[in-house]
Amino acid sequence: MVNADRLEAEAVTRFETVRDAMNTALAPNRMLAAMAAAATAPGATTVLEARDVQTWLRPRLVAALHQVGPAFSEPVVRRTSRL
Repeated sequence: MVNADRLEAEAVTRFETVRDAMNTALAPNRMLAAMAAAATAPGATTVLEARDVQTWLRPRLVAALHQVGPAFSEPVVRRTSRL
């Protein structure tokens, strides 16, 4: 029985260590959730609601969007900088 208690305590300690290193995010879609998670500090959770998406995305680079590379982002940046 002592072995089971020791194993349980060790499992709890490992879980808490992993949990403290994780960052999580909830968002209207998978791409936004991944971006928000990447911008979230370890051990924290970010909730990005649909009404806040535009405000949250505004300061970020176009290239920060999933699968957007320089071939797409550079013309977009040039076009929007002229506005």
